[in-house]
Formats: sequence, C-alpha cells, structure tokens
Amino acid sequence: MTAPSATRQRGHTDLAAFYFAYFALLGVLVPYTSLWLDAQGLDAVQIGVVMGAFIGTKLIAPALWGYFADHSGHKVRWAQAAAGLTVLFALGWLVAERFYSLLLVSITFSFFYHAMLPQVEAITLERLHDKGRYGRIRLWGSLGFIAAVLGAGQWLHWQGVAWLPWLLVIAAVFTFASTLVLRDSAIHHEEAVVPLAPILRQPAVQALLVTSFLVTASHGVYYNFYSIAWKEAGYGESLISVLWAWAVLVEVALFFVLHRLFARWSVPWLLQVAIALTALRWGLNLFWPTQLGVQLFAQALHAASYALYHGAAITLIDRHFRGRTQVRGQGLYAAISHGLGGGVGALLGGYLWHWGGGTLGYVVSLGLALLALWIFHQWGDRK
Repeated sequence: MTAPSATRQRGHTDLAAFYFAYFALLGVLVPYTSLWLDAQGLDAVQIGVVMGAFIGTKLIAPALWGYFADHSGHKVRWAQAAAGLTVLFALGWLVAERFYSLLLVSITFSFFYHAMLPQVEAITLERLHDKGRYGRIRLWGSLGFIAAVLGAGQWLHWQGVAWLPWLLVIAAVFTFASTLVLRDSAIHHEEAVVPLAPILRQPAVQALLVTSFLVTASHGVYYNFYSIAWKEAGYGESLISVLWAWAVLVEVALFFVLHRLFARWSVPWLLQVAIALTALRWGLNLFWPTQLGVQLFAQALHAASYALYHGAAITLIDRHFRGRTQVRGQGLYAAISHGLGGGVGALLGGYLWHWGGGTLGYVVSLGLALLALWIFHQWGDRK
C-alpha cells in the first residue's frame, strides 16, 4: 500500500461537503415523509411498509455496490453513479400518488441513495490516520441534517406538506453535486480481493452485526411515528422540527468530542454505554411520549443511540475488515444494521403502532435494545 500522507495534508472539505448534502436529504425525508404519506391517505401499516421499503433496500444496495467498488478499486465513481441515479428516481416522488406507486418510488430511490454511503465511509476512514477524528468530519452530516430539518419544517409550515416531493428532488441534486468533488484515498490496495467468510466466522464480528441489527430495529417506531404522535397531540411542524433538530444538535456535539472519548475509553465499552442509553431513551418515550421537558432530554439521548453507537460500530468494523474487504465490510454493516434492522424496525413499527400505538411500540423497542446489550456483552469485542 502507498502512504496516504499527501491526501491527509490536502484536508477533507470534500468529505465534509458530501456528508452535509447526504444527510440534508435524510433531514428532509425522515421527519416529514410520514406526514406527507398520511396526507396522501395511507394508513399506519401502509406508511410502515413504504418507510420500511426505504430502509430495507439498505439490505442489498450497500453490499452490492460495495462488491463492485472493491473489485473495481474506484470508490468515487461508484458513489457518483449512485448519486446520479438517486436524482433520477427522486423525480418519482413528484408523480406517485397511490400506495403501490409510492412503494415503487421508495424502493428505487432509496436503493441508490443507500448505495453511495459505504464508499465514502471507506474513503474517510482510509484518509484518516487517527480514526477518532472521524467524528470531526461526520458532524457535517449532522449539521446538514439540522439545516434541512429546520429549513424544510419552516417551508412546509408556510407552504404545506404537499411541497415535500420538490424538497426531496432539490436535496438529491445537491447530494449528486457533492460527489463530483470527492477525492479518492491515496491508499491503493494491490492485493487480490479476499473472501469475507473467515472474518464473518469470528464470534465478535457476528455479535457486532446482530447487535447493530437490533439497535437499529429498535428505532423503527421512533423514526416513523414520532412526528405523527406530536401532530396528533396538537403540535405543528415548527415544534416537531425543533425537536428533531435538537436531537441532531446534541449528536453534532458528540461527534465533535468522539476522538476524546475513544482516547479515554475502549470502543467496545463505549458501544455498550450507547446501547444502555438507547434503552433509557425508549423507556422515556414509553412513559412520557409528548411531555416537552422529558422529550428534550430523550431527544438529547440521540447522541448516544445514533452518534456514539454508529461511531463505535464503524470503528470496530474497520478493525475487522481491512484492505480489499473494507468497502464490503462497511457495506455489510450498513446492510445488516440500517438495511435489515431499519427495514424490519419500520415494518414492525407500523404493525405495532396499528395494534397498540406508542405503548406497545416502545415496549418492543426497549426490549430490542436490552437484548442487543446482552448479546454484545456476552460475545462482543473486549478491547
């Protein structure tokens, strides 16, 4: 491998720009799509299916795109291709109206949206000598999410939720533009592509992937129905956007100090702390779902349930998957965690909300988080 010193000296503004744009698109989609689907006349189960499909494509897309990127050695080109196709299929939101057409758009749009991130995650970790500095770059994604949540929330409050498809298209265009300035890592892997099977047979890797599936699945009720719960309680899009933005603002702060946490405590221990705080978060949502003071604290725990967990998890993935397995490793993590876990969580969340509302939904979410904590404590990495 050739040393990446030149790349390190040139800075990482291209990566920061990508993360900002990529997660800004997510900031338009996650808080408001369920409200828009509700306005389109879809019921809770249908909303869960459409949102589950959006997340579920992450089961296939990152791993498939990662396979091509690892074999071609051109991560940036594959990220750019996925971003361009994301724009193309984003146009479907402008014309789809009924459940099956919306489901098709969700599948095609989300497939290529999810496909691009593992390439950039791999580039980022390759270009960083100190992996703890990942948070300093990744926080730009959180800032993009905040900007989009607040901006889209205000726009939809003034103009109506019918404008959401246009905002999704605009955000997709900006994401594609950000990939055009990406630089690849200066590390070139000359060894042959190696199989993943020996790595996947390690108990610690299996525990990490199962834990990631469970933690992400536990977020399904929250992601799909948190905004609806506040809307049904009589609150408007402005307060909903503030609550989402507050969660991500605390996430930004966590990403900013992530390298200090990694330097002081072991990554596996921090991952377990993140899971424990995730369980606490779902307990607060269970008992005090629309109490503003409690929810400001609960939303602050997003710093643990997402930022701390994700930062620790991808660091452990990077330890286990090296060289020509790196992009596939990140893709596999994304597929099992955000793809399978997110899809199952969204679909299950729709049925749980339909059967028992937030009470049943957050009881199951709490149970999934506690199960994840037990599994990783038993079989996960120790240092």
